Amino acid sequence: MFEELTEKLKGSIDKLKNRSISDKEALQEFIKEVQRALLMADVNVEKVLELSKNIEKQTLKTSVMPGLTRKEQIIKIFYDELTNVLGGEAVSLEVDSEKITTFLLVGIQGAGKTSSCAKLAYYLKKKGYKPGLLSTDIYRPGAQNQLKQLSDKISVPFFEVKSNSIPDITKNGIQWLKEQKVNTIVVDTAGRHKEEKNLLEEMKMISDIIKPDLTFLVIDGTIGQLAKAQSEAFHRSTQIGGLIITKLDGAAKGGGSLAAASVTGAKIYFLTSGENVERLEFYNPSKFTGQLLGMGDIQIVLDKIKEVENIKTMKERLNKMSKGKFTLMDLMDQVDSIQKMGSLNKILDLIPGIGSKVPKDAIKDAEKKAKKWRFIIYSMTDNEKINPEIIKGTRLRRISKGSGVEDRDVKDLIKQFQSAKKLMKSNQGRKIMKMMRSQSKDLEGDNSL
Repeated sequence: MFEELTEKLKGSIDKLKNRSISDKEALQEFIKEVQRALLMADVNVEKVLELSKNIEKQTLKTSVMPGLTRKEQIIKIFYDELTNVLGGEAVSLEVDSEKITTFLLVGIQGAGKTSSCAKLAYYLKKKGYKPGLLSTDIYRPGAQNQLKQLSDKISVPFFEVKSNSIPDITKNGIQWLKEQKVNTIVVDTAGRHKEEKNLLEEMKMISDIIKPDLTFLVIDGTIGQLAKAQSEAFHRSTQIGGLIITKLDGAAKGGGSLAAASVTGAKIYFLTSGENVERLEFYNPSKFTGQLLGMGDIQIVLDKIKEVENIKTMKERLNKMSKGKFTLMDLMDQVDSIQKMGSLNKILDLIPGIGSKVPKDAIKDAEKKAKKWRFIIYSMTDNEKINPEIIKGTRLRRISKGSGVEDRDVKDLIKQFQSAKKLMKSNQGRKIMKMMRSQSKDLEGDNSL
């Protein structure tokens, strides 16, 4: 999927990385390479120009993040902007376990609705739900039989039509599937053109009867930029909650479909390619963009950014601890941060005059206790985490029971917490803070350009 686009985008990144100087000329050349790649994938010209301007604007006005080079910063900005073009934030498929969840699939004839119905049902089945299938398409020869064969293949209930009345088929089908004890229903509809008013009205009528929890518009990925107009036309007839983009195996215009569809405001939920019922992929724009750009290259940049953010968070916690203004959750987070730096024994050895004075057995005991502390703290209310001095009597017993420890373990944690607050204000505490700050020292970025 999108091999040609991936190859061109990765080539653009490689050329940028191989430039000896990351100056304005390098930036402009990179943007031109990206423009050519996206336009060849049929992405709308206006969206390409908008993306290009944003990359240039962000690069010139944003200082380089600590730990990154200027080239890596450009790659990260491009990654963010392309992710926005391709959908932005990922969505989640909500299924209410307390009731039957119904999905309605609509779209142009030939877009792949019927096979998408079976793929969605199979996806739900793999997730542990019990789906059922219903087809309201009485126009296309073989439509009912196609979905029946697919339902047999994936072993899910399918309502067999015995009427030519769409309202009857819809009502009876939903009722029959409920009797089969399904907890999710996937409804197929007849293919229609966005200009066919009668069929669009029928689609609205079906929607009014079943009141779907989510209506998917199925879009053929080969239509490119036309996906935008198609999405908007269907959205006017019924509330489109999500999109399924089909036929993306080698589609030259697939990039255009993704970008155009996202403009409508309806989020892309799934991508499909091929006829196999397993070929339904939940769409995550950020992950998809990473795959397009070559996850190895972008992951290095993302890991560096995460490291910088962790350091920033750690410094904020250290400042709170040095002032004695930290909670039990801050203590637990700090313990986790220390453990990521290595064993407590190795860290104390780095502090002159302290490591040698702490018994090894005490260090092992502290690391063992830290594992219990996590369960204890997570059994507390927010108020108890902030004000542990209120943990007495029934509160203490509730927490120990909820975390599977003894009462004395909870008391020990509170005692250790109070001792830690005092330690942070002592000379030894200041030495520990100094060492930890040196461990989290920011790296200087490449600020050329």
